[in-house]
Amino acid sequence: MLRTKKDTGCTELRIDTNEKNTVARGMYRKLGYVEIGIVKTEFNGHKQVNLVPLEKCLEN
Repeated sequence: MLRTKKDTGCTELRIDTNEKNTVARGMYRKLGYVEIGIVKTEFNGHKQVNLVPLEKCLEN
């Protein structure tokens, strides 16, 4: 069953991608997501991975 904003009260969507993944970053921007920063982290044993969190506000 697909739940809607009205059902959940959700006002935004948040995702992240690797800073180096320029294709995904471009796609997310086209879909209305906004980059909100850079998070330095370790990921799957790889040090110095930069993640880009993105947000998309849902319309009323």
